[in-house]
Amino acid sequence: MAFSPFARWRNFTVDNFKALLEVYPDLAKQFSWSEVGELIEKEINGYKKTAYQQACQFGIENRGIDQYKIHNYLFTFEDKNIEKYLQFWMKTYYAPNPYVQSDDEPIIIYCELLKEILSSESLTIDFHDFFVRRIGGKSEDILLNAIKYYCFPIEHRSIGNNNSLFISRENIGKAKDELSFIENEFPIYNPKDRETFYNRYSYSNYCKFFGLSDDGIINDKYVSSSSVGTGIRGFNKVYYGTPGCGKSYKVMKEWENNPVKPQRTTFYPDYTNSDFVGQVLPGLDENGQPTYEFIEGPFTKALIDAFNNPNDNVALIIEELNRGNAAAIFGEIFQLLDRDNTGKSQYSIYNPNIIKELNKQVINKPDGQDFDSVYIPGNMSIIATMNTSDQNVYPLDTAFQRRWKFEKIKNSFLKDGIKDEPEYYDDPDNYVSRQAYELSKMFIPGTATTWKDFVDALNKRIVEDHDATFSSEDKQIGVYFLSKDELTEERYANSREAAKMFSEKMLKYIWEDIAKLNPEDWFDECKCLDDVFDGFNENQLRIFKNIDFSKEQ
Repeated sequence: MAFSPFARWRNFTVDNFKALLEVYPDLAKQFSWSEVGELIEKEINGYKKTAYQQACQFGIENRGIDQYKIHNYLFTFEDKNIEKYLQFWMKTYYAPNPYVQSDDEPIIIYCELLKEILSSESLTIDFHDFFVRRIGGKSEDILLNAIKYYCFPIEHRSIGNNNSLFISRENIGKAKDELSFIENEFPIYNPKDRETFYNRYSYSNYCKFFGLSDDGIINDKYVSSSSVGTGIRGFNKVYYGTPGCGKSYKVMKEWENNPVKPQRTTFYPDYTNSDFVGQVLPGLDENGQPTYEFIEGPFTKALIDAFNNPNDNVALIIEELNRGNAAAIFGEIFQLLDRDNTGKSQYSIYNPNIIKELNKQVINKPDGQDFDSVYIPGNMSIIATMNTSDQNVYPLDTAFQRRWKFEKIKNSFLKDGIKDEPEYYDDPDNYVSRQAYELSKMFIPGTATTWKDFVDALNKRIVEDHDATFSSEDKQIGVYFLSKDELTEERYANSREAAKMFSEKMLKYIWEDIAKLNPEDWFDECKCLDDVFDGFNENQLRIFKNIDFSKEQ
């Protein structure tokens, strides 16, 4: 044996893990790994040489593909859950991993340690001896530190320069159970394949290791008093994608039948913390005397709903999260986004106005006690939507992003893996399929081109426009960018009103957003927006250059 199990960058600690997480670029953007390397190198000198290897070995990065990809769920974890992740990682980690140059047969280090300790009469082994025989190479000290911190029931004892690893007799049963569990549930598949290694540390495997369901619910003994036995665990989640890809519709369908109606709000540039939380406003009492009363904002209303309905899921829905200054809008509420394993805020804050409203409006207070601080209960989720085309309006910093789950909504008319036939679009779990299917058959006013053919051809052209300075992902046209009312059901339906509506909304967007920097590459003989409108009235889609919308064009 002569391979090094780890890159020699830093010890495997929570702080060093967070140091890697917090320098990754915006999750909503698309990068190649070479671009990411350049960006992070500016933050961590030597990243491209050594630190990236440790990030890969941590299970954070997927270098098995060319495009930037990391485990987004790690950005939702507070320190305690990061430490749990490191336990899961260290106990299932194998070496040599795909980032180590070695022909040796890989071993799950923790399992091999358990076997040797359990087979010893004294339940004790010499760590240095194990390392030389089974691993070799460098990083002996880093491996020892990782074992000490994350491999209980293996314990460490040092006498002089000798380091021993042992298991107490009362923990033999636990050690045997973990050994059997890991070898059965986390065997080594495709040891040289980097993507397989990356997938080993997925959220579903994290949940499996700790006995959680896929939504993160642990058994009842871990569930807070606000959600005992309900199977509820609140979370923070952002749905993002191109404008019109179906984000808001998906959120609406997911929560429309919820027993407790969600509180909704939309961020915009002038939206403030007072709008979000609430503010004291003047008024008059019944005798006409001036009064000052705290008027709750959507966050406080959702909080009251959650405490008053402890057995139900409660949601606060934020549309256009990054159209406003989210960090300023959340203010001190930001501290509440760190959640424990029950979904409850790990920390609390003091806000006298919110506390007063909670004590006044919450019927059954947790544990029967008045509130003296503010926290998000385990049954309340915060759901947000975000357009990738707006991501530079108010960029979300990494510390803010780390406290949210992210899910990209695919911009597609057809559900993956099924035929283009109507009966396939009645799946109740595929929220937008029927609407997308119907839209796909509509026509651009005055043309023989369907909305689907138009969108597909235009998005293909956007992606291929390498000269543009914007990300192609940001500017693509969403499936639901136009509604059925803004299209026509018949070919060549020559509705002046429909054509005008299409021009004012669709063509204006293309001219001002997509073709802004190079209009001559997109339109024939159009010097201004009026030329685009006139050109469409005369020649329909033939005003575009280098785009084949339909074979019949």
